[in-house]
Amino acid sequence: MRQPSSTEEGFLFCTGDLYPTCQPGRLAELAKQEIVMTVHVQLLSAFIRKADIAAHYPGGCETFERRHTLGEGDAYLYRLISMSSSELAKLIDEIEQCGFDIEQFVAIADMWAGPFKEIPNICFTQVGHDFPPKWIAAAAQEHNHD
Repeated sequence: MRQPSSTEEGFLFCTGDLYPTCQPGRLAELAKQEIVMTVHVQLLSAFIRKADIAAHYPGGCETFERRHTLGEGDAYLYRLISMSSSELAKLIDEIEQCGFDIEQFVAIADMWAGPFKEIPNICFTQVGHDFPPKWIAAAAQEHNHD
C-alpha cells in the first residue's frame, strides 16, 4: 500500500491496518473497518482482556486494578509490565491465587521477541521492520468495560 505524503490533502484516519491514510478514494472502505485499539508491548508484558477480568476475576476490573497498580492499558486490554521473567511470574501467580484462569485469559510477550504465550482473543502484531522490532497487542471481540 502506498503511504501518502505529508503534502496530500484529505482526512487522516487511523485504521485497523495500522497505517494512516488520507486517500479520498478509500473513504468508503475505511468507513467499513472497525478501529482497533492497541497497546505496545513494553519490557516483558502480560496482557488480559478487561472483558475477561470483568467476567472472571473476583471483584471485577475495579478490584483487579486496585491490586495491580503498576499495570495500564487501553479500554479493552490491561497490561502488566515487568523487568524480569521471575517478577512477571510472581505477578501472574498472584492473579492465579485469586482464582483467575491464567491459562485461558493471560497472554505474555516480550518487547523485542514478541509473544511467548498466546491466547485466542489477544492478537500480537510486529510493527515495522526496524531493529529491534516493535510489537503491539490488540483485544479481539471486545466491549468497553471502563
